Amino acid sequence: MPIVLVTLGKIGCQMIYVIEKDEKTNYSLFVQVLEKFREKPTSAPEISREKLATLKKLASKEKDRRLIMYAATSHLSSKQAKRQYGIGNHQESRNRVENALTEAEEIETAYQRIMDSEENAKSRTVPQSNQKRRLKEKYRRKIRKKYETLKLLKRASSNRSTLLKRHPGIGKRIEEIVRDSGVGADKWRSSGSLTWERKKVGQKITFQRLRQQLQEEYSEHISHGALVQLCVPRNSRHSSKTRYKSVANIVSKRARKGFDIKLNADEKWSNSLYKSLNILQKKDNSNATYINRDDAAGFRLDTLATSSKFRSITIRGEEDLATRTDFTNKEQNVLQVSSYFCTGSETSDDCYAGIVKCNKIDPKNAGQHFCDLQMLRSKPEFKSVFFSSEDKDKEIDFIRVDGGGDENPAHNETRFMWTKWHTDREKLATIVTTRYSGGSFLNEVEHLNGQLSRSANNLFIPSTLCGNTRDQSGEVDQDTVVANQNAARDVYIERVDKTRFKDGEIHLFKCASGPDVSEIQEQRNGLTKYLKSSNAAKRKLKETSPDELERFQYMDKILTIMDNHTVQGNKYVFRLVCCFKQDCPHPVCQSRPGDDPSSILWYPGGPSIMFFPWPVPDPDRQPEHCTTCQPSCSGHFMHLNQLVENDITADPSTYLASEQLAKVFEERRRVSDSLDDAVPDEETQVLLSTRYCISKKMVSHTMNHLCQVAKNRKRGAEKAAATRAARRNDAHE
Repeated sequence: MPIVLVTLGKIGCQMIYVIEKDEKTNYSLFVQVLEKFREKPTSAPEISREKLATLKKLASKEKDRRLIMYAATSHLSSKQAKRQYGIGNHQESRNRVENALTEAEEIETAYQRIMDSEENAKSRTVPQSNQKRRLKEKYRRKIRKKYETLKLLKRASSNRSTLLKRHPGIGKRIEEIVRDSGVGADKWRSSGSLTWERKKVGQKITFQRLRQQLQEEYSEHISHGALVQLCVPRNSRHSSKTRYKSVANIVSKRARKGFDIKLNADEKWSNSLYKSLNILQKKDNSNATYINRDDAAGFRLDTLATSSKFRSITIRGEEDLATRTDFTNKEQNVLQVSSYFCTGSETSDDCYAGIVKCNKIDPKNAGQHFCDLQMLRSKPEFKSVFFSSEDKDKEIDFIRVDGGGDENPAHNETRFMWTKWHTDREKLATIVTTRYSGGSFLNEVEHLNGQLSRSANNLFIPSTLCGNTRDQSGEVDQDTVVANQNAARDVYIERVDKTRFKDGEIHLFKCASGPDVSEIQEQRNGLTKYLKSSNAAKRKLKETSPDELERFQYMDKILTIMDNHTVQGNKYVFRLVCCFKQDCPHPVCQSRPGDDPSSILWYPGGPSIMFFPWPVPDPDRQPEHCTTCQPSCSGHFMHLNQLVENDITADPSTYLASEQLAKVFEERRRVSDSLDDAVPDEETQVLLSTRYCISKKMVSHTMNHLCQVAKNRKRGAEKAAATRAARRNDAHE
């Protein structure tokens, strides 16, 4: 079949078509006709000069304007852009946009390679269905952040405002004004500056007052926006952050409730000690009594506590309603519950008790707690806590308390009462411990306190169940007050008693009362005076009060047992262990003279009671060797098994940070010219933090606190001396 080859187009971009030959067709004319009908290349749509100007006005950023110009004129030459749109630097603008596009493509390509390698690595270890989507979103954010950092196509501008150029130190001055005007909780504490100086606090600082003060100092007008932009941005992710200079570290925000912040250098030491005690004391209590004691939050009469989380079942439309007239009693009447969490072990269950006290009837001191414990021992529900399977008193006591003044083991009265219990119950060992200040919330008994508060939710008890407490003359009738509080306590116990907690029930009792309790409370003032007296003062008391000689002799007996049985301890631990000396008045020591105290064990088959797990730093887990908490590691203490295996018994205060840091400060204070020089430098603080396994920040905080307290005491002594001198002068005049 004859064919014809038809070539269309210019040289370099020609197309060859093969068609069947037709004798009647003039192929030269055919090619010309085809050339006319060929599709011409389309050109970019053009917009008017006025419309382009309007688009530029609508753009909010210089970068957007450049991109709009490039999209509209990239296909034009410089002469065409000048003629159609009046653009004089068309070539320069186009080159700048194209360079930015090239740089953006390189950035995206580089991040794409990184994303692909990370995706391949993760797919081999942790395969996930939505892993690729999260990776894309992650690197999309990184690319956007990179664009913002490079500031592509943005107008070059100076980061320093004219105000900052004229006054380079304005940022520091703003911080000084805000710091001096602050009147927060830090300055009102016992060691705070306002507590001691009693100076005028002035008005609350605001941006308006701050601006007025700066205008007076610098004698020029300062706008509100300029002042705000000198501070740090409120939202660091917002695009407006670029306008902030951040020369003053100032923000506008609410005060924080730092209930979770522990400003105590002994926190880590105490937690390490309790971690070891949890193992030793909870292993087997077949011959040991374990009690965790604490006071719950008081239940106020004439008030109604409600919570959205803990509701009460009631009939719809007949909900309990407390009106304003219910809250008419001006006197504060409170029921205080002392919680006893008797922890079980691997061989016994937990037991829970609450001793309900009235604030205007029952005392709250170590003597009352002693009587309450004796009363609790007589209750059949707690027989397994205090007695062994042979119906004998358990020989060892493990007691955990909080740091309150009525039960802190560092106080003389508390130690005396525990020694009395140790003697009356013929104990082999009694160990009383407390946590660091601010750490009592870690005790297990706090869960019991929470359950008691929950059980008393939506409970309203009036304080006038037995009548008005004031007579016709307006005087308070104490008999009616006692009757009202006793009646309110009965209602509380009836309502809350036997509340379910874990696998048991909370048993509530009235606090101990009777002749023995009254006698202890009557003798309390004499006891505290006797405990604080010197030996000479004690002899004088015995000579001047011969009728109380028997009571003084009993006190001396308890104090002698305390001296003989007290072993290593500190402000957090009080330990009594039988000495087995023949001249010791303790009943066990008299019946078993010559025995070895080391024969007393923490639990059957366990270590000796003479061993105590005082925290000791672990050389294998110091900051340079630790691999779990870098880079903020400050060292760790040894585990219990390391202490037992190596028979390590340190001094109780060797690594107690609060006492050791105080010693360091006092030593430096003696040789320093000023109190500020007594604060160690950065290098010394790092060494101290490693030695006592606390953070460097905690060392700095403790040292600065000690310095501030010393300054306040010095200022107080000077003020007192000036006051005494003024009084002497007035007396002479």
